[in-house]
Amino acid sequence: MNRRIILIIAAMLSLASCSKFVEFKDFFIAFSPGTSDPTSISEAGTITCAYYVHYAGTLPDEASVVTFSVTPGDGLKEGVDYEIVTKGGKLNFLPGIYNLPIRIRFLPHELDPSKDNSLVLRLEECSNDRLTLGYPGPAENNREIKIIKYKE
Repeated sequence: MNRRIILIIAAMLSLASCSKFVEFKDFFIAFSPGTSDPTSISEAGTITCAYYVHYAGTLPDEASVVTFSVTPGDGLKEGVDYEIVTKGGKLNFLPGIYNLPIRIRFLPHELDPSKDNSLVLRLEECSNDRLTLGYPGPAENNREIKIIKYKE
């Protein structure tokens, strides 16, 4: 009998300890799950790449503007190694829009392999405070991606 009571109490305690949930806002915006991090781009050719940002949630009833930043390492220079095609640093998610690209054009230019030849795209702010940037949770997965330009 005592063994049964101990088992019941142990089961109740283990169930109670499983009730921890990570709280997050209604919906989230993050780089699409198919985007690998880091992504590699050759120094040799001109190529325009689209890095998609995805809205996850129910149909939005209002527009949400997401600002993003592009931060180069010390080995890359805008206008020489790359150009930001998506101008203004903002993505406007209108009702019914779930995916928007950030487009970067990579230009052929010889790299210095001793330097940081990377770009970091990061979702910075959102006009809608109900949206979480990155996947829910403290790690904020897919809130930013890193692109490495490599020497062939």
